[in-house]
Amino acid sequence: MSIRHAPRPSQVRHGQGGHDPAHVGQPGFGGQSFLRSSLDKLREARKLIDASGRPIRLEIDGGVKVDNIREIAEAGADTFVAGSAIFNAARKEDPQHYNSVLKALRAELAKAK
Repeated sequence: MSIRHAPRPSQVRHGQGGHDPAHVGQPGFGGQSFLRSSLDKLREARKLIDASGRPIRLEIDGGVKVDNIREIAEAGADTFVAGSAIFNAARKEDPQHYNSVLKALRAELAKAK
């Protein structure tokens, strides 16, 4: 299921598979800004998913960064696409160039309630 800007999650019905990924965001080119309107859609989608009792993942794609991943997780997402946030933060002093940003993302997720 992919929920873009216009529809509300309640207007979309998921498929019959056992693990249906739910993608909320604006897929496309990297480096997009996070759309704060996605938070309400995430909350609504999370309620629908929880009420279904099905093991459905809720993914957000678009503008996920260290400074907002916690709020996104608290809104209900459990899967995150953070391409530009990771690749644009490469540091030569990190053993694999991305260790610092991955550590920071994980630290913020650990704070989510």
